[in-house]
Amino acid sequence: MKYSIPADTQTIINGYKISLEFSEDEPYYSASCQVEKGDYCASLGKLGDYGTLENSEGEEITLPDRLIHKIESWAEANGY
Repeated sequence: MKYSIPADTQTIINGYKISLEFSEDEPYYSASCQVEKGDYCASLGKLGDYGTLENSEGEEITLPDRLIHKIESWAEANGY
């Protein structure tokens, strides 16, 4: 069965840049989602587990649960 891979996409949610990228791994596709703000970033998986974004110096900022759920909902609605 042939499927179509969703197109890479991005959006801004509450000032956070959300990038959703897809790659083809036969027979399926995989998705990665990055959340960024300034020098801080994390994958959506890490954000969901720990609730934080981290910069290159190891400093973290914590995002509110409501915002994390909003980001997760957008990602899922776009193929994540």
